[in-house]
Amino acid sequence: MPITIVEYTELPAPRAAVVALLSDPTVWATLPTGATYAGTFWHRGADLYRVTTSGPYTADGHSTLRWEFALALQTTPTLQLEIVLYDAVLVTHAHVRVHVLAPSAVLPWQQWPIQQQVQRTLAACIATLKTRLRAAQPAPTVPHPSRNSNGKASLVEQLRPYYPQTVAHFEQMGALDHLEQVWRLERGWERILQGTHDPSIYAEQPAAPAAPLDYDLIYAGGGLGLLHAAAMAQCYGWRVLLFDRAEVGSVHREWNISRDELQALVTMGLVTWDELAPVIMAEYRDGVVRFAAGPHSRLPEHELWMPTVLNMALDAGALLRLMRRKLLAAGGTILDYRSFKQVSVSSGAPLRVTVALETLPDRRREHYTARLLLDGMGSTSPLALLRHAGQPFAGVCPTVGTVARGFVAGSGRSEFDPTIGDILVSTTDTQGNRQMIWEGFPGRGDELTVYLFYYATLTRAGTRRRKPADLELLAPIAPDAPVYSLLELFEAYLRCCQATSILAPTSRTSSPCMATFPDGTACTPRKRPCCGACCPLAMQRPSKAR
Repeated sequence: MPITIVEYTELPAPRAAVVALLSDPTVWATLPTGATYAGTFWHRGADLYRVTTSGPYTADGHSTLRWEFALALQTTPTLQLEIVLYDAVLVTHAHVRVHVLAPSAVLPWQQWPIQQQVQRTLAACIATLKTRLRAAQPAPTVPHPSRNSNGKASLVEQLRPYYPQTVAHFEQMGALDHLEQVWRLERGWERILQGTHDPSIYAEQPAAPAAPLDYDLIYAGGGLGLLHAAAMAQCYGWRVLLFDRAEVGSVHREWNISRDELQALVTMGLVTWDELAPVIMAEYRDGVVRFAAGPHSRLPEHELWMPTVLNMALDAGALLRLMRRKLLAAGGTILDYRSFKQVSVSSGAPLRVTVALETLPDRRREHYTARLLLDGMGSTSPLALLRHAGQPFAGVCPTVGTVARGFVAGSGRSEFDPTIGDILVSTTDTQGNRQMIWEGFPGRGDELTVYLFYYATLTRAGTRRRKPADLELLAPIAPDAPVYSLLELFEAYLRCCQATSILAPTSRTSSPCMATFPDGTACTPRKRPCCGACCPLAMQRPSKAR
């Protein structure tokens, strides 16, 4: 009576490398099959087997290899093995089918031990193959950059062996400053994963006699907080100070929004549609959500059309420059290149905050008072880390991409339709045990912004969340590199673009986009320390204010 076992797994290498490995008979001799390879025969126990190999046969993006094992003096195979390899660019998905013809004398309930033995052997062989494939892509032997790496040139040369395509594209775009920003974000992840935070950044002080305040509101962070600050100053007449570690209003990704959401700024009187006209780069007639059906998907591929979701592309830099002008015109104060150091809050009435800043690069201390501090430094800001006891969120969404030009409009593989936004699109099954998701938003003229991202659960010591080791590396990075690496994701993004012609030969990348977005909080309200007079801004994104 036959026994059939089916396994579906991901192998950490491109399909060509997997086919080459499986086609090498010497590799099979190293697998834990319990058999010994001897020329054209295999010894297992007291039996001698003859192996017949066929394939690989390649068609429709997958390759098929087959093996038949028969006793040396018989023609009917006692075991058949078929492996179908599906190309996922960075990795390979394997559908493994083992068909065992059990002896006729075996009773049905006696098949169970045979099936268990075959499953254990198959699992051990797959694990060995994965190890061999990982070893075929060794990490460079040069030192990985340390958190104290100094100098742009030094950092670039240290990163190049690990992320060659990423460094080359950043050089081509003239965006080495952005590469340094990515590296700083990488270092910030070390603090997040360790759960560390600095309690000294927040202090309570005895209530002092009433004294004039410098401002009503102080904003930390010049990203989305700039919109809120401009509204408070212009529409409500509050005295506002806003500071940022870099130039207030500088961003490193594009924004998409719906017309209804943008209408809220017009309705409150902050801007007019005429003022927004130069900011709007494109408005699409429709948007699509599409998830690819894998070889074992129970549902077919389906498209969901959403014409009013993220259907307006904004020039984020132009919008923030507009908000900066409005804040200044309303009497607000903007401080560029100021780093947050500490906030002191009065313990009684009247409520007041004293915010300590440090000027960059000369490191002079400045102090300003207000009724309230609004934290727009992002979910990984020092105050967010303190507020959530070093655990600002439970999940993470690393995101990378580029803005490119030179595409030809149309429906071909290397063309794009400027009237349609790709809201969420997957093109394959998991890669590195991560479900990669693409976004594509046309901008001004022939401009296209392409993003690649995935969702993952953060792992900390003592938790039962998914271990970082479950995420297969997509680039040969050093052991001390941070988990959920943006640089690793950039390397994977560029390899995918090259393999799938997402960035056509005629296109020109002009700037990179990157961010690491939070996904939920890991700290319940009962556990959170209270940071009085310090309010987090909604829709926070990582900022350079810190």
